[in-house]
This record gives sequence, structure tokens and C-alpha cells, in this order.
Amino acid sequence: MKKNLVISIFNHNPDWIKFLNDDIKIFLYRKGGEKQRSDEIILEPNVGRDVHTFFKHICLNYESLSDITFFCQDYPFDHWENALETLNGDLNTINKNAASFKTTFGTTAPKYMGRSETPYFLKSKYQVCVPPKVNGRQLNC
Repeated sequence: MKKNLVISIFNHNPDWIKFLNDDIKIFLYRKGGEKQRSDEIILEPNVGRDVHTFFKHICLNYESLSDITFFCQDYPFDHWENALETLNGDLNTINKNAASFKTTFGTTAPKYMGRSETPYFLKSKYQVCVPPKVNGRQLNC
């Protein structure tokens, strides 16, 4: 199972990623300001909060999404206390611990989404089934 982690960075340094397993591919998107790490991707302008970052990642990587992609802010522990356990875990751990996006999107969390009511969530590539188009028009990513 391939896992990706997409982090929307604004004003925290995500040093906590050093505790993640090597099998997780990490995408660091910084909104506003200068790069603080060589592996950061700068997104300008700084619009749309973290959800904009997550959508941008899906649009840019639609054809090559990993089996599971986690999305979170630069310091997830205020809302997602078991983030490291979930991220480093197997599918059973992910199902048990992963945070849903119910409060963000107002819908029941699908399978693999977990039970917590926070804006931190994950999607399997099979759940991202709608191509980046709305009403037949290509979305600008």
C-alpha cells in the first residue's frame, strides 16, 4: 500500500515528519513566505486556506495519486493527537484512527476515513473518482 502525506504549511516548521516511516512520500506546500526547507513547494498566491492546497495537490497529481493520501496542516496535533500512529500504521490502524472530513464537507465519512470530527482526513485514490472538471469544464489547478 503506497501512502502519501500532503501538508499545508503556513507558520509552523513541520519537523515532526522526521518521526514518519520511510514508506510515506511527503509533499510540503508552503503558502506565503519564503521556503524554509529545500523540499517545500511554494503556492502563490496564499488563497483558499489549507483545503485549497489539498485540492491543488489532487488536481496536479490526479493521474498518479497514491493508494492512500493523508491531508493535514503544518501542525496537526492540536486536532489529531494520534497523527503519527495513524500515518505510520497499517490499513487496520488507519481505519481505526484516521480523522474524517465530516465537519469540513458536511457528509458522512466513507470507508477508510475514521471517526474523529476534524478537518484532517485521508482519501484512497479510488474515492477521488471525479476528474478535476465541473459541469464539463476543466478546473484551473
